[in-house]
Amino acid sequence: MPLPKLKDRVLYYGQQRTQEWHDLRLGKFTSSEIYKLMQKPRSSKSEFSASGLTYISAKAQEVCYGVPSPSASSLAIQWGEEWEPIAAEQFDKTYLHPRLLFKDDEDLQFIASESLPTGGSPDDVVDGMPAEYKCPYNPTNHFKHCQINTLEELLAFDKQKAWQLIHQMWLMRADGAYWCSFDPRLLHSEKCPHRALHVIEVEQIQEACDQIEERVAAAHELMKKEVERFLNQPAA
Repeated sequence: MPLPKLKDRVLYYGQQRTQEWHDLRLGKFTSSEIYKLMQKPRSSKSEFSASGLTYISAKAQEVCYGVPSPSASSLAIQWGEEWEPIAAEQFDKTYLHPRLLFKDDEDLQFIASESLPTGGSPDDVVDGMPAEYKCPYNPTNHFKHCQINTLEELLAFDKQKAWQLIHQMWLMRADGAYWCSFDPRLLHSEKCPHRALHVIEVEQIQEACDQIEERVAAAHELMKKEVERFLNQPAA
């Protein structure tokens, strides 16, 4: 059962990637894909980029069909999901505990907005702030992640990852967040085992939050029109 904790937000507790989790995400713009709505269109005649319009149509389809859009599966995604629990353990042991910080007790499954069709699933929550783990399959990506120390630098390097974090902070009304990159191959490295986990603490950018709310509201209007057009079209 959802437990209302924040204004205009409903928090669901439980396990992610279950059927219930997929059902909660139906027809909602989620943190991992929100960057598509933030991309600038090539033409001034369109409010959204081609990728954003495709994403809006996919969410309209979910509303009409009642089933999730097919998701991509790759070796990199499988690698990330496999190593995410180990990244969480390393974050606990090497970063949080020495600083007397602790994760929230309950597993947060999904955060949903009550007024807009949007939500997200942080990998963890530390004192009311979201934490995200990234476990790159390509070691070059982790090497580059270790050069990032601020949200602005993350935005410049990877807008998808940055907007995901901003969206989660916006959902949780959080002033900050933790972003972690983990490469298990470095745990047994002779030269730099201490670089297996890279953590940055970021601060929220209010202007970015305002942009998210505006873009999601605009995307919602387009989605409603697509749903209405699909449902009301006469049968052949």
